[in-house]
Amino acid sequence: MQTLKEVCAKGSLLNDIVEFSIQNDRLSDMRGEISASHIKSTRISAISSSLRIEGARIKDYELERLINGMSLPSFSEKERREALGYIRAYDKIEREFDSLPISEKSILSLHSLMMGREASYRKGDKPKQNILKSEPEVENERADLVEISLRSIIDDYNRNETRENRILLSLSFIEAFLSINPFEEGNGRLSRLLFRLLLLRGGYNVIRAIPFERKMEEERKQYLNALRRSQDRRDLEPFLSYFMKTLLISGERVFLSAGKKESIESIELSPLEREIVKMIQEERSVYTSKIVETLSNYPSPTIKKALARLVLDGKIEMHGKGRGTFYSL
Repeated sequence: MQTLKEVCAKGSLLNDIVEFSIQNDRLSDMRGEISASHIKSTRISAISSSLRIEGARIKDYELERLINGMSLPSFSEKERREALGYIRAYDKIEREFDSLPISEKSILSLHSLMMGREASYRKGDKPKQNILKSEPEVENERADLVEISLRSIIDDYNRNETRENRILLSLSFIEAFLSINPFEEGNGRLSRLLFRLLLLRGGYNVIRAIPFERKMEEERKQYLNALRRSQDRRDLEPFLSYFMKTLLISGERVFLSAGKKESIESIELSPLEREIVKMIQEERSVYTSKIVETLSNYPSPTIKKALARLVLDGKIEMHGKGRGTFYSL
């Protein structure tokens, strides 16, 4: 059975952890460039992508409408409740991370807030123990073992918090949490919230500007395969390595976006193109329908031609097809 130190000894993973720490330091030097609007757009991207990973059909602009108190008639009450619950849990972590301990009570509270109902442990299944432990896997179907297993990984985390690399420890906690799957619903969503909490508590404020959930949504199969490989082989490395690569790529997008902002500001753009670029800078990613709706003083064909020019000139990037097309820097 691997220890965290043995996993960390693998060169590529250790290098990625060091690089992510450097990204965190770079963020401290870029306070003027990574604006409040960027943090706001990260919030929207992170929440909507995390919901879509689990099968929700919400788009970024629809989430923003919910945040602004607008109704979405096409959404069921369950979809609306779960989206609003995730928003509340995300915001609680952003506001209170330094006073939120890693405890069973905190996790139950976040799950209840996210789901909009009292948390209850999964019943009638075979919980797995933390793969860092050497004991054999539990085969008894007693429901209280789910609770016991969760307490065990919480204790392990708190016992090692000051001794182990904080990023590595946070990643292993999330893998162990997903091995247990302690709740009937919401384990994947909650695991991504908990990872944000763990890194913020560890001083990695760069996570405020990194919607790593977007990359996971784009590579949902790879994300799930990495988790499955770690659990099947009882080997932390596949999951930890995948997660670290996702963090690094997502972080680089943040800094590239900041650099692209500088280059765009020095280039001559038409009034319409400037409005489109400003909108994308503020929102991070914007669907065609929202651009057309917001800039309604311009004809729709004119807006679409301006978007095509900006893409062709490399000023913005286009993602998706048809009605699902959206743009980013």
